[in-house]
Amino acid sequence: NGIIYQRETLGPRPENGVFTRRLERKGKVSEVALAIHKAADAEGRWFAYVEGASLGAARGWGTVLTARVEPVPLGLASAKIVQPGFQEEDGAALFFVYGMDGGRPTARVVNCTSKDIRLGASFALGATLPARILASTRSGSSEIELVWAEGAKILALTATARDGAKGPPRVLDSRREPLLALELDPLVEGPAHVHAVYGPASAPLYVSAPLDPGEHRESHLDAPGFPVLEWAVSANEAAGVSVLARTKTKILWRPVAGKWAELRGELGPEANGLVAIDVGDQGVWAGWRDRGLRFEPLAGH
Repeated sequence: NGIIYQRETLGPRPENGVFTRRLERKGKVSEVALAIHKAADAEGRWFAYVEGASLGAARGWGTVLTARVEPVPLGLASAKIVQPGFQEEDGAALFFVYGMDGGRPTARVVNCTSKDIRLGASFALGATLPARILASTRSGSSEIELVWAEGAKILALTATARDGAKGPPRVLDSRREPLLALELDPLVEGPAHVHAVYGPASAPLYVSAPLDPGEHRESHLDAPGFPVLEWAVSANEAAGVSVLARTKTKILWRPVAGKWAELRGELGPEANGLVAIDVGDQGVWAGWRDRGLRFEPLAGH
């Protein structure tokens, strides 16, 4: 069975919060995504999940569900959900899903209300099915920017809930070196930037690429000095962008304009899933899995 838990933090500190058991499904749940609030006074929190070849959704608030809609077939093979979804002031939520349709990588709009799930427009992606698609929007805008990696290229596409894609994918950045990490702030007030780290690991390069036409910013980083198993980069420009690197025994971090420092040592054998967590005015935290969820603030924030 697939059991879904939802966890809201208590204030802007990710280590403070309690998981609430939301749903138990008979089928296998392969994907889960939360919706972030586009409006400050939105109530509850929508989440969507993929069960088999279908998508279901529910809205949790406190210890109860205030809405629940049963899964509907997506018509996509290997379906995944774009992270995150977006919750409107009227209580509805917008998600994007993607998968294979007749051998073609395809995305689709999904609108969720307390009454039903409505599948919207479908649109083509790039040449291969992305492992991960990020989403971002400006406050007050109806447009959603979808961003993903295709090899060492970073692609973007503008979409809306009503029409789907507004044009074909465009290339934001392309390099010969491997792409090590990619992140995007999901909700911005002004111009949005994609933050990326390219290899090689012996000479990593940080790149900030605007979603709108504009100048790319680059910064060469010195190597961490240890073999790196996993990389991550933050997207909180107000707090200062940070780069994370997980070795076999420790987690290292550095501001883009700074030096490497040890954030956490003596990792367990199950350590993985390194991510930089944006907590607004509280800066950036590191999160990873190691005998449960672990959180730690980056020094200097």
